[in-house]
Amino acid sequence: MVRRTLGFLLVAGSVVACGSGGGPGGGAPQRNKTPPAPAPAVADERLSAQDWRLEGLGAVGQEKPVHGGTLITLSFDPDGTLDGFSGCNNYRTTYRPGAAGELAVRAMVRTSKSCPETIERQETTYLDVLHRVESYEVHDGRLLLFYEGGSRNLVYRGVPDAGAEVPGIAPGATTSPEPEGEEDSSGRPVR
Repeated sequence: MVRRTLGFLLVAGSVVACGSGGGPGGGAPQRNKTPPAPAPAVADERLSAQDWRLEGLGAVGQEKPVHGGTLITLSFDPDGTLDGFSGCNNYRTTYRPGAAGELAVRAMVRTSKSCPETIERQETTYLDVLHRVESYEVHDGRLLLFYEGGSRNLVYRGVPDAGAEVPGIAPGATTSPEPEGEEDSSGRPVR
C-alpha cells in the first residue's frame, strides 16, 4: 500500500510539474536556457583582408620604429580573433570593432619564450599598448591603431599575400621566427 501511494504521488507530482508553471506553452519554467549570443561585431573587411606588420609606435607623427627591425605582426580574423607575433612570442586575443572606428582589444595570452632584454621590453610595451587601443583607421595600405585618446598610435603596413616579397623579410619567411639551424647560400633555412 505504501509503495502504491508513493508511486501515485511521484506520478501526480510529475504531471503537475509538467502541466503547470510559467514556461512557454504552460510547461515548466526554463531555467537552464543558454543565454543569447552577443551581437556580432561590426565587420570591417579592411582589417582582415591582409596581415599587418608594425612599423612604429608612439606619439602621432613622432612614432619610433621597432627596435632593430624586429618583426611584429597583427592578424584580424573575421570571427573576432586577433593574433600575431610580438617580436619574441606569439600572442592571441579577441577584438570587437565599432561602427565609428572604435576598437576594443581584450586581454591576451602569449607564449613565454625568453628573448634579449631589449626585445622583451619592446614586446611588453607593444602588448600593453595593443590592449589599450581605442580606435583605428585604415588608409593607403596602412593601419593606425590609436590609444590615449588618439594622441598616440601604432602604425602598421599591410603585408601582401604569403607568396609576395615583403621588404625586410626574406621570401617565403613566416611571421614567426624559424629555429636557428643550417642556411643555404642565400641565407634561407635548410629544411
